[in-house]
Amino acid sequence: MIIKYSSIRYKSVEAFVRDKLKPIVDAQIQQLQLISGDICNIPSDANLQAVIGRLEEIKATNYGVLSVRDLRILSFHIVALPAPLRDYFLDKYLVKNWKPQILNGLMHSLLLCWNSLFAERIRKLLQSHENEMSSLQVSAFRYMKFPSGCNMLADYLYNHRISIIDSPPLVLLQDNMFHYSFFEDVMIAYFNKRTVDMGVLMLLEEALERHNVGRFNKILIPIIVLKAYNNKVSEEIRKELIAVATRLIGNPNDLTYWQDDTLNEEQRRNLLQARHILRTWMIARLIDKVFTKAASTSYPDRARFWKKYAEHLLTQNDDSRPFLKVLSTSTLSTILVGEERRFYRRLYQGADNTALLMRFGDYTLVELLEGGCMYVYKNMHNQDYRNYYNYVWSTSVSQVEDLKDPTVKVFLQSDIYNHLNTLPNNGRIAHRGNWEEYFKRFLLLRGIIV
Repeated sequence: MIIKYSSIRYKSVEAFVRDKLKPIVDAQIQQLQLISGDICNIPSDANLQAVIGRLEEIKATNYGVLSVRDLRILSFHIVALPAPLRDYFLDKYLVKNWKPQILNGLMHSLLLCWNSLFAERIRKLLQSHENEMSSLQVSAFRYMKFPSGCNMLADYLYNHRISIIDSPPLVLLQDNMFHYSFFEDVMIAYFNKRTVDMGVLMLLEEALERHNVGRFNKILIPIIVLKAYNNKVSEEIRKELIAVATRLIGNPNDLTYWQDDTLNEEQRRNLLQARHILRTWMIARLIDKVFTKAASTSYPDRARFWKKYAEHLLTQNDDSRPFLKVLSTSTLSTILVGEERRFYRRLYQGADNTALLMRFGDYTLVELLEGGCMYVYKNMHNQDYRNYYNYVWSTSVSQVEDLKDPTVKVFLQSDIYNHLNTLPNNGRIAHRGNWEEYFKRFLLLRGIIV
């Protein structure tokens, strides 16, 4: 059905557009062009050098003043000057020779040196001239007020489903200016509002690569890791977060990547905590692969049990000696990838089998996938007796049979339950019956608590 408007009605709409709406739109377009032109054509450093040259000439001859163009150039590049000159030029020329044309330049400089003492001076100057700002400048400047501005921008992006990397125009910046320090506080606020899922991790990596400040990676990624840990994210999310952290910071098993003296105390603490969590997740993934994929038979119950102890493998050991090792006559290179292979050694003798070695303080535990027993060895410090606590970790072991001490006693479940404190230091326990409960009790009285 087509509705035809009367000529009188049509003319009234046309007149309204011509007389009322068009002037408003034209004014807004003109204002946008003025502001975008000012932002998108930032003067080069060479222009700044020319301004400084003119300043020196004025000082020498005591004649002449800076033009509005000179002041505008100075407002955009004042942060590039040495610290003492910044304050001098701000007070001597920009404050005393105030022009509305330098508003955009000062906003640009504020965002560039965010979270500095000089940024606070610029912010106060802008606030004193807020009544001279255009509507677009006022809208952008509200996000520059400390400390609420960044949270306001993060809220706006989140509520309107705008990507964090599309935020520069909202503060009158080009898209390629996402590396400015202002966006660090915005990103922290923004990602704190988001649930850690695969989409957020993809956006996180893109945003940090666009920001391109390695030091900030060590601030934001730990925040995300701690949030993911507290929210008990899925195994898929853990895997992806390990990959993102490894690409943007470095291997969590290498402490040198996870240190930065320029961070404050809380940031350094978060960085180390995040590294510990990532390493725990990596160990748990390796344990899961060993028990579910390394042999022809899968042992998911044993995988679930030992993954709970992954953190203790870190807290009760340091990097001075091995605390986890997979020995196997099978080729596990197809299931163990990247950093997991550093925990693996191939054995070329004996029957097919795979063993997982775990060191908990003064105890070494050897889990045999085929054979159904766990061997327990305490550090005996006896030179006249083969100390299996250390021996099983040595390159002298050429087959899985070498990991078995034939002299040790079998720990019966009744012995574990009734005589736990009087059991010998070394022995072996079978995976029978309610073995998880007995293993847990056995480990508990040896200080290995989950």
